[in-house]
Amino acid sequence: MVVIGGGDTAIEEATHLTHFASKVIILVRRDEFRASAAMQDKAKNNPKIEIMRNTEALEAVGDGSFLT
Repeated sequence: MVVIGGGDTAIEEATHLTHFASKVIILVRRDEFRASAAMQDKAKNNPKIEIMRNTEALEAVGDGSFLT
């Protein structure tokens, strides 16, 4: 599961998704988060969350089956 963004909302969603996924990757375009320090700590201390800084998604590929 992947979440794109570095703000509070992205971290909150990533944390929520850990209830359903074994691993959630947060893609942060820059080297730093925009999220509050408390939210950053929440993500960094969650063993199911991996943070990839300086990373930008170029394409999302799938068959659309999750939409039905």
